[in-house]
Formats: sequence, structure tokens, C-alpha cells
Amino acid sequence: MAFKTKSQQTEFTPVIGPALGVEDGENIDEIEGKLIGIFDVRQAGKSTVQNAELDTQFGKVKVAFWGTEIPKTLKGKRVKILATNKKFGEITYKINEYDGKNGHVTEETLSVGNNADVEEVTGASAPQQSAPAAPAQRTHVEKTSGFSLMEAAESLATQHLLVNDVVRAAYAKKNYDEETLRSYVSTVWIGLDRAAMVIIGQSVDGSPLRQDARGSVEAPKEAHAPTQASDTTCNPQNWAEAIIPAGPLKGKTLGEVGKANLTQLETLRADAEMEGKQPKFPAFAECVKQAAIDLELGGDLPF
Repeated sequence: MAFKTKSQQTEFTPVIGPALGVEDGENIDEIEGKLIGIFDVRQAGKSTVQNAELDTQFGKVKVAFWGTEIPKTLKGKRVKILATNKKFGEITYKINEYDGKNGHVTEETLSVGNNADVEEVTGASAPQQSAPAAPAQRTHVEKTSGFSLMEAAESLATQHLLVNDVVRAAYAKKNYDEETLRSYVSTVWIGLDRAAMVIIGQSVDGSPLRQDARGSVEAPKEAHAPTQASDTTCNPQNWAEAIIPAGPLKGKTLGEVGKANLTQLETLRADAEMEGKQPKFPAFAECVKQAAIDLELGGDLPF
């Protein structure tokens, strides 16, 4: 199977991510804006996806709603998208790249799990023209003790720089490209975040306030193991955690092997499908297929 080669593109400068204080692959708590476009639901592996476009105070951003359907009557309305503590309740900021009809495209998107909440903003809840809403915050540091927003931001930045340095040092002799190294840094950071290892300040009782403590006393999020490739319940939304079951990359997760290896795996999967062969690892094949859809490894986005 042949894939399109990247065409020359203008320099990409992210806007939404820096405004929200997040990088590729990181989660946000909430975002609000006007739904200026809602598209039809389409099948994506074992799940569904519905694309939309949200006009926020920071600019326009494309949104992918997974496993749910947003009523088209909300088009033109202001909505607030809220993350929840449920499984698949995340709102994840992503930077997607693909070859479009007019050349190579790099753009910011938001991936919304099917257990996130979407609320219409009406009446007094809508922001006034003279006083735009404040940026959505990932954490509520105002409930910490003696720890300001600036100090919390500096704490997160320092820890992220440490993770960046450690990961790059660990893979220094591998000669990986910048894109692969960045994906490894994101994978390690997200893993530490989910394991409640990221500290943002000090709680009222003096103990460390970690990244998962969103302004209320909660038990730390359970760190969950990567999805096994043989698990038939593998959710395509978690393809990055699927473990490669065989071959030279055996034991690694799809989220850490880089786009070049994902493209090769998708090529093998698609070729086998065209030849009518049954995959040895069906659930893993679905994860590879979903990764190719998410990363647009072989086609245009359906917007």
C-alpha cells in the first residue's frame, strides 16, 4: 500500500495549546466556545467519531467526539465541554499532521471521550463581550496552601523539563528523529501524570498536591496497565497503549514507536485485509487501524 508523501508547508505555530498551557497529548479540564460546525457521525474501528469545529476565545479548533453523537441543533450555540473522572472522560489536546488536497497540513485538534460532558451555555452563563472568559485551567491551584498559580506553573514546567532531559538522554544513542523523541517524552509524561507522580503544589495538610487533584479531595487516579493486544475488548481510543505482540518491536506500545513504524504496521495490516487474510491478533489490528485513522497516515481528514 502506498502513502502520500509530505508536501512543503508553511511554518506551523500552535495557538490553542499555548493558550491552554498544554502540549501535544496532554489533557485539559474544560473548554467553552461556539459550535460553528457539526458533521455526520462516522464509523472508526469499533467506535464512532463525530467531527465538529469550535470557535473559542483563543481561536477556532477542530473537535473529535468519540463514541457519542452531538445533536446538530447545537450548531451555532455556545457549549462547554467538561472532562470527567470516568473512563474515557478526557479532553485531549492533539497536533495532527496529514497530507491534504492542498498540501501537507499541521493543525491543532481536541479529542473528546464519550464520557466527557457537553453542556449548552445559556443566559447568564454566556460570557459578556466586555469581559471574555478566563482560559480553562487544567488544575484548581487556588485551593492549595501557600502555592500561587505562578509557582504551580513553574513546578509543572520544571518537572516537564526533567522528563524531557531524562527521556532524551535514555535514547541518545538510538538516533531517533525529533518527532519520535517528542512522542516518547509525551508518553512518559502522561504515564507519570496518570500514576499521580506529577506534583503541582502543596495541599492544605502540607502533603504534595498532585496533578489529578482537581480542587477537591480525591483518591489518586489508578495507573492502568497498557491494553494487551490479545484483549478483544481493546478500545480504539486507547490504541496508544496497545502492546505490539510480535516482531522486532514486540513489547513496545503503539504510542511509543513513532509514526514511521505505525505507518509500516498499518501497511502490513491493510495489505493482509486486501488479500482476505484473517489477522493473528484481531484486537491489535483494530488498534493499528484506529491509529492510522487518528494520525491520518493515509488520507485526508473528513472535515
